[in-house]
Amino acid sequence: MPHKVQYDAAQEIIVLTYSGHVTIEEVREATVEAIAIQKQGLTNCVLIDPSDMTAWPSPVEMYYLVESYRELEVPAGTRLAALRPKLSDESNLTRFYETVCQNRGYNAVAFDNREDAERWLRSAVPWRHKVQDGNIKPPS
Repeated sequence: MPHKVQYDAAQEIIVLTYSGHVTIEEVREATVEAIAIQKQGLTNCVLIDPSDMTAWPSPVEMYYLVESYRELEVPAGTRLAALRPKLSDESNLTRFYETVCQNRGYNAVAFDNREDAERWLRSAVPWRHKVQDGNIKPPS
């Protein structure tokens, strides 16, 4: 399976892990799975780890994926930490993804290593977040 979506309770983050040849349909499926976990009120922090990908969607496909985030109901306040793949990514897709997300109001940052990405995500978890009306909010 080219993707896996897990909730890491110890770190309070959702981890999307990709390996091998990954299509845009598989990325979209993983995105929908992560949103479902978010809507349970567990966290607003998502780590995207494509380290072991050997082929990935095109920049155009990723652009339209981010365009669909509103339709997919990505919760407000979501923090997306995207690691760069180990293989050379000549299109710099991770940086492109970061830019497209930020231009649409999503808090996404690209990272070269997992430690920095997790540190950035943990900096956003001073309390447990709750989902209310489809958006993640701090408890009252």
